Amino acid sequence: IHNYPNISEPTRQKVLKAIEDHGYIPNYPAQLMAGHKTRTLGFFFFAHGSFADDALVNLMISSVIESAAVCGYHILSYIIHQADDAGEQRRVREVFLQGRIDGGIFVGNRIREPIIEQLAHEGAPLAVFDHALPGAGSDMDSPELPDNVAVVNLDDRKTARGSIAWLHSLGHRRIMVVNGDLQRNGGRAKHDAYLLA
Repeated sequence: IHNYPNISEPTRQKVLKAIEDHGYIPNYPAQLMAGHKTRTLGFFFFAHGSFADDALVNLMISSVIESAAVCGYHILSYIIHQADDAGEQRRVREVFLQGRIDGGIFVGNRIREPIIEQLAHEGAPLAVFDHALPGAGSDMDSPELPDNVAVVNLDDRKTARGSIAWLHSLGHRRIMVVNGDLQRNGGRAKHDAYLLA
């Protein structure tokens, strides 16, 4: 079953045939106790209103689910309704501490999200979209970024500056910005770029 090299090919074939004939499925809890990975990723959404209407988030969700499936992973989704609530933070931590997932992906978080910072400090494997960890800024190659954390950011400042420059080149002088939530990294970056333009 585990492709050990010291098992002869005839024996391996007999075992595989017996597995097929009897419809054997390995016991999942027993595999976890033996140290196997869950092959499950946690997908955590911070609900600041409805993310169902956000086209970028929906694209990200479908891309993550499809990519996980291709790699043989399952997705466990969790909506965080009250990020500042101690009980909610405890429940998120428990998902990691109980070993229910191999790592977590966070979407829709504010610039400073205590639960993400705590999990990062504890060594949990994390991927965080649109976030700046303390000392990391928006630079994904920052030396302060912990090894257990991957941060994925769009270059919102560059995009905002380019958009404003393009509109200015067309002769527009009264330009308004719709930057989104200023408590999120992308919203703040777009707003700051607008002020500097």
